[in-house]
Amino acid sequence: MSSTPEIQLRTRLISLIQELNILPNPELREDTSLLRSGLLDSLALVRLAEWIQAAVGPSVDLLQFDLSKEWDTILGIERFIQQFRAD
Repeated sequence: MSSTPEIQLRTRLISLIQELNILPNPELREDTSLLRSGLLDSLALVRLAEWIQAAVGPSVDLLQFDLSKEWDTILGIERFIQQFRAD
């Protein structure tokens, strides 16, 4: 049984965030603040941006968005990727 692309995306995203976070074993829900809470520091945000850029493709200029709003939660990142994903 294969998982849906949305579940695969969430699984990969959560794994990345757990790898990047600066706090041990944070509780991650789809609405957990990643940036305002301090779970991700500036270096982690750069690595997250690289990962998201790879998911959406180089034609999306990430500097055109307010990333603190778009990417503050797992759900927000998923929505962003789904909206701009290069298929």
